[in-house]
Amino acid sequence: MPSTSIQPTAEQLFEAGRYEEALVAWRSIADRAPGSPRAQARVGACLVALGRHAEAAALLGPLAAAMPDQPMLLYRLAVARARIGDVEAALDALEAAAGASLRAASGIDTEPAFARLRVRARYAMIRDRIARNDAPTADDPPFRTFDFWVGSWEARTEDGVLQGHNRIERVLGGAAIVERWTGASGYRGTSLNRYDRRTATWRQTWVDDQGDIVEFEDGMASDGRVVFVAHDPDGGRRRLTFEDRGPEAFRQLSERTADGGRTWTVEYDFRYTRVADEA
Repeated sequence: MPSTSIQPTAEQLFEAGRYEEALVAWRSIADRAPGSPRAQARVGACLVALGRHAEAAALLGPLAAAMPDQPMLLYRLAVARARIGDVEAALDALEAAAGASLRAASGIDTEPAFARLRVRARYAMIRDRIARNDAPTADDPPFRTFDFWVGSWEARTEDGVLQGHNRIERVLGGAAIVERWTGASGYRGTSLNRYDRRTATWRQTWVDDQGDIVEFEDGMASDGRVVFVAHDPDGGRRRLTFEDRGPEAFRQLSERTADGGRTWTVEYDFRYTRVADEA
């Protein structure tokens, strides 16, 4: 039986570090599809990897001007320019890459080509911008309006009856908040809370250990309060209010209406007290 072999693709060659072969393969693709920016970008990446920096800079410069939203393309252009000694142009490309959301995982902190750049004050400013790209919501005020909820808490009724414990934490660099509830009866649930820039509102998805789900929407944050609403299958509506009461306490009030909001019935009214984080 004749033997068969699978020819590696241009991308597989590149990922395997076989840059000479990858360059030939990507150039062949670029020749067949001269309008393909991806193929040209990969040719440039191969040239950078092979140390052919002047060629890479000449190719990647116009390509980056045409595609200013591609951070790794701009990053490789910065490497090529730094290697040929064009420090200011390298910083220009790196600053553009930061503006296109380049992250530290790009390898910027270990890239030898940037040795001459790192002594520049401008480089330090660019590096700070790249660090912020790793968590762009961390210091964004609308995303922080629910932070009074973050921490470990003990929940009780107004007359002091223990209802459970709740652990709330920021995740994804501050882009979302996760709740993990354990009730005194053993009932457990988790919610994912996130701020939606498009609507300027919070949303909460609650899931419990019974498989039930509640979608709380239109969360409005103001004056230390976040208020959600949810629509029940039977046509009723819920209102969930979180009220900041200082660094050591908050109130969580759940209400329901069956008459379109004319009257509201309290489902629960919990008073939270901060406790030490679990080990």
